[in-house]
Amino acid sequence: MIQTSELGPVHWATQKTNLGARGPASQAMQRALKHRPDVKELYQVLLDSEKTAFRAAWTCSRDFAFTSSKRTTSNVFRKRKEDVGVFKTQLQLEAILGGSHQPEAVMQAKNYMSMCLRNDLKEYCYMFNDWLKAPTYLWVESLVSSMSETTWKNEVTVEVQDEPIVGSWAYKAQFCKAARCYAVEKGLYAKDVTREMIEATDLGVRGYAELYASTPAALPQPGGDGSASKTAPKPGGPIPTPSPAPAPKAKGKPGKTEKATLEAMGGQGKVEGNDETGQPETKKPRKGGAGGNVTSKKERELKEFLALEAQSDNCMTAIAADMSANPAAWSWAKDFVQQYKSLRTEIVQLYADTEFFKEAKIGGAFTVDAEQEPEDAGYREAGLPKERIIPVAVYFDGVQYTKNENFLGFYVTNLRTKRQQLVWLLRLSELCSCGCRGWCSVFPLLDHFRRDMCAPHKDLRSCIIDYKADWPAYIELCGFRTWSHNKHPCPLCTVNQTNMRALGTMTLHSCPHSLFDQTAYEELLAATFREIFVPDEDTKLRINAQLRYRRPGRGRCLKQNFPLLGLRKGWRLEPSSSLPDVDDFAKQRCPFSCVFYTGGKDGRVLHLSPFLQIPGVTMNTWCVDVLHTWHYGPMSTFIAHSLRHLLRSPVYRPSASDLDKEEADKLALLTLRAELWSYYKRRRENDEDGMWRKKGTEVWNLSLTMLAGKYLKAKAAETHGLLGFVVDRLEKHAHVLLSAEHANTCDFLLRAGRAAMDFDAVMANGPRAIDERFCGMLFDHYNRFICLCERAGVALLPKCHMMYHMIQRAVQKGNPRMYSTYIDESLNGLIAQICRSVHRRGWALEVYRKLAMMECFQQEANDR
Repeated sequence: MIQTSELGPVHWATQKTNLGARGPASQAMQRALKHRPDVKELYQVLLDSEKTAFRAAWTCSRDFAFTSSKRTTSNVFRKRKEDVGVFKTQLQLEAILGGSHQPEAVMQAKNYMSMCLRNDLKEYCYMFNDWLKAPTYLWVESLVSSMSETTWKNEVTVEVQDEPIVGSWAYKAQFCKAARCYAVEKGLYAKDVTREMIEATDLGVRGYAELYASTPAALPQPGGDGSASKTAPKPGGPIPTPSPAPAPKAKGKPGKTEKATLEAMGGQGKVEGNDETGQPETKKPRKGGAGGNVTSKKERELKEFLALEAQSDNCMTAIAADMSANPAAWSWAKDFVQQYKSLRTEIVQLYADTEFFKEAKIGGAFTVDAEQEPEDAGYREAGLPKERIIPVAVYFDGVQYTKNENFLGFYVTNLRTKRQQLVWLLRLSELCSCGCRGWCSVFPLLDHFRRDMCAPHKDLRSCIIDYKADWPAYIELCGFRTWSHNKHPCPLCTVNQTNMRALGTMTLHSCPHSLFDQTAYEELLAATFREIFVPDEDTKLRINAQLRYRRPGRGRCLKQNFPLLGLRKGWRLEPSSSLPDVDDFAKQRCPFSCVFYTGGKDGRVLHLSPFLQIPGVTMNTWCVDVLHTWHYGPMSTFIAHSLRHLLRSPVYRPSASDLDKEEADKLALLTLRAELWSYYKRRRENDEDGMWRKKGTEVWNLSLTMLAGKYLKAKAAETHGLLGFVVDRLEKHAHVLLSAEHANTCDFLLRAGRAAMDFDAVMANGPRAIDERFCGMLFDHYNRFICLCERAGVALLPKCHMMYHMIQRAVQKGNPRMYSTYIDESLNGLIAQICRSVHRRGWALEVYRKLAMMECFQQEANDR
């Protein structure tokens, strides 16, 4: 049936195969052609349309068996003549010519020597031999040598004999050669030449094919001949009228005559774009070229000239900045700098007033906007500085980069340019071990950052909009309690450990427990920390004698009361701006002030954080991260519980009764894993909008270890991708699961999964700024999800409570999807790779050096 079809077996074998010149099949064939130069020569002769058929024939069998080749033996006889010259003495010459006893030989030798001593030959034919102490003369002999060799040569049947077989590749190669030669002779495109046109001539197809080797213009040119896109004429149909080759045109737009010619040729007046013959569109004239814009050329020349002035301005700006910092060292250049400023102002004004520069579009760069001048003047008159506000986001996280080593990273992101900048890194092995759990090492870095943010700048001010961190990083940076504390597990409200997992008690605008906002934080600071003034050396030494490092007290604490200053036993000496290192208490000069922590073992705030003392940074600055709170929280526990429930169900459980639990779990997991790969395949095939290819992350393996705990041990993006698979399996096997022993559990899990997908859909479709209606939809979907999870027996983690706060704060902070830490986690991974490549001795400097090199390389790549 396939053999008798009009298209043939080759067409059906390659129906859905990419046969393009740059497709995978073509690239594989090009690699195979490297080992067959004879076939490669045949392939290069073919037209583009025949090359497509050639690639299709090769793709079917991945072999060149469809072409025929022959081996010929050729004997080559070579005759070679060489001239060899040797310097001889007079006696040697006489011996060569017959001997010294022959008078004729002596006479011939004298004649030869006189010839060598001629002025034009003496330089080449005469040489005095120092060893023999005698003159020598060049004696030339003619040698004739011959050599015979046998070579093997492979030839593809391109050279056609009398009449090749119709339809063979020799038949096609003969026509392609003839078509190329005919097109060159008649001034046509090779794709427009047909066999009927060539056969109508006196030479015919065979005659034009023989002219191919002697016609250099007929050789294949880069870019192809365009025959692959031409529609083949039907058998018996009319011969298409050839289109003449285009004559060379001058640059610029075509005139009326050219447009009329194109219309007469059937181009419908088209000048640009590809016409029906597949010819490339007419190129537009280059800007600044012949007939182009002369102003842009003038502008480019002027900019090159003014680049020298810009370089001098940069140098003088650097000198002026150094003069303000060190006036004494630059006192000799003060008059020169003032003179340069005045002259430079006059030059800039000349640029702005000269008509020549205005026409060249250069003067506008030096003119002052008339609308902005009164506003600037108003700022100066009011005494207010004109500043440029840069919104930034701060990110803090801990990263494990080796099996036994971690680091703390502090980053700043420019929210306008999306550029990330590393501020500082700190290895956990280098943290203080006095019992403070690393706070003594983190505090000086945070205090320096606070000073940098609060320092006045000339025309720049940074404003911290978002503070992004997961729950542990947030409480580490702000000095709060962890979620394991009985009285203060939540940093955003006053709930205790007993009521933290209670559901159905919160709404979008209310909470049964009072919120811990900025006002409550400042009141608690005033009651928890006390500043002490040390007046003299004796008091300092007496206090220092009472201080001891205690791990339960989280630092250096008093071992007994000190009534003179009202200090009590157990109060902890806290790092502060005046005393960054508590170990330097005895080295301070009196009088000085220090800070003591008075909160006790149940205090809500453990440390006085410099980060929260930056102007504009409050408790509401923290962005509750959707990655760690949702994807690593309730969603992860739901997926792990649902997958374990599916493995225990009769759908995946093997029917054999003699298997133990471990073997049955492994067999059930194999079936579930196979369905997961099929699900991923369907998602890739049905990915019309490209979202799965762009953001979908597939689990590379699914094991029992990943499902053993309360939550799924996988990446956040992988966890998010598994949600759809779990809901899909629960829906498919609902008729079996609902009739099993735990029918209610399956129903709760299915409805909870649908609510989770609705929550993700609403959050994915919303912008950064969302209203209360949008937040209400998020709250309803999540509240439904978490309540159904509780009824299904899913373990509830503390992050279930934090999810309510995330949705409540979204009314002011915006869509949680917009301030997630996915991009920041990617930077963590990149810096972790750099950390693994440096030695411990110069760890910090090498990390910063390599990171700076990487940023330079990225900047160069972006500039290209």
